[in-house]
Amino acid sequence: MKKYKATGLKEQYITFGGIEYAFLVGRKRIGIRRMDQKNPSKNAVEKLTEYIKAEGWADHLIEKEEEDF
Repeated sequence: MKKYKATGLKEQYITFGGIEYAFLVGRKRIGIRRMDQKNPSKNAVEKLTEYIKAEGWADHLIEKEEEDF
């Protein structure tokens, strides 16, 4: 996992599994961080990424994945 340091993008906040997260949806990927500054587990990141996609916050990423196949 890489740490994101993007500027100019608007963070959105979500509580997932009782933990507060901030996430960015960019042109190519989703950046996720915990608000308590601890490293999120790989499993939590995968689940939260799927949730973000399922809720429609990253529709453009899903369309891109479909085009790649």
